Amino acid sequence: MMQQTRLTLDEVYQLSLRALNACGASEACAMSLARATTAAEAEGLPNVGLSHLLDYLGSLRRGQINGQAVPVLKRNGPSSLLVEGDAGIAHLAFDIAFSELTDAARATGIAALAVRNVFTCGVVGYFVERIAQEGLVGQAYANAPAMVAPWGGAALPFFGTNPIAFGVPIAGRSPLIIDQSTTITAFVNIRNAAHNKQPIPSAWAFDTSGRPTSDAEEALKGTVAPSGGYKGTNLALMVDVLAAGLSGANWSYQAPEFGVGNEPVNVGQFFVAIDPALFCGADFSGRMAEFIGVYEKEFNGHVPGDARQKHRQQAEENGVSVDAEVLEKIRTYM
Repeated sequence: MMQQTRLTLDEVYQLSLRALNACGASEACAMSLARATTAAEAEGLPNVGLSHLLDYLGSLRRGQINGQAVPVLKRNGPSSLLVEGDAGIAHLAFDIAFSELTDAARATGIAALAVRNVFTCGVVGYFVERIAQEGLVGQAYANAPAMVAPWGGAALPFFGTNPIAFGVPIAGRSPLIIDQSTTITAFVNIRNAAHNKQPIPSAWAFDTSGRPTSDAEEALKGTVAPSGGYKGTNLALMVDVLAAGLSGANWSYQAPEFGVGNEPVNVGQFFVAIDPALFCGADFSGRMAEFIGVYEKEFNGHVPGDARQKHRQQAEENGVSVDAEVLEKIRTYM
C-alpha cells in the first residue's frame, strides 16, 4: 500500500511554488501553475494535481516549457482575443487574458480566446469554472500531442486526448462543470496504472497492433481509445479544429511527444465566454437552479461539479492526502 502524507492546501501551493521556481519558472508562471495544481488536489483529482506537476517540472528542466515565457495578448476584434504563449504554460496565457475575455463577453454577449504555443493545460474544467464564477457560461477546448488513433482507421495516433469543458453559473450553489476528455479515460490514468503495475480495462486502449489490451505498458506503446467509438473521434476532430486550427498551434499529430525532449509542444486552447444576461435576462442562474433542482431531485440526475465542490470543502477543512513517493520526487527538483 502506498504511504500517504497529509498536507494543507497552503502547503500544496507553497510546495508547488518552490519546486517550480527551482526549475526556472518565473514568479508569474509559478504562481499560475501552483494555483491550478492546488485546485486539482482540492477537488479530488490527484492524477492531475501534484503527480502531474512532475511532468511540468521535468519539462521545465529540459527546456520543453519556457519558464520565463512572456505571453502576448492581442485583441483582433471587439470580442476576439489571441494569446501567443511563448512556449510557456497555458495557465499563464489564460491569466493575462482573463479579465479582457470576461469584459468582452459582458460588452458583446459572447467572446472567444484562442491560445497558441503553450504546453498541455491539464484540467480544462479549471478554466471554465473561473468563467462561470464570473456569472458567465464558459466553454473550453484543448488539443494535445497525438496518442489516439482515428476510430476504424490506422493503428497510428493522430489526435490527442483533446478534452472539452463546459461551465455554467447556478444561483445558490457551485457551478455546473462538465470536464471530460474525448477518450474513454485520461492518459495519466493509463500511465499511473503502468507505474503501479496494474491492469487496465481492455476498453481503455489498444496495443501497437490496434488490438484492445488490458496491459497498461502495452497501452502506453499503443493508443488510447476514443470515447464512444466514432463519436469520440468526431469530437477530437472538432477540438483540434478549434484549439489548433483557430489558434495557429500545432495539430495534435504535429506536436512533439509529451514529456520527452526539449522541443516545445506548441499545442493550443480555445475558450468561449457567454453572458446569459444579454440573451435571456438576469434570471438565468435562477432558472438554472430550478432546472438542476428538478434534474437532481425528481430524476435522480448526477450534477457534474458537485463532487469537486464537496472535495474542496473537505480539503479546506482537513487538507489532502498525498502519495509520499510523489512528494519525494517533487523535492528532488528543489
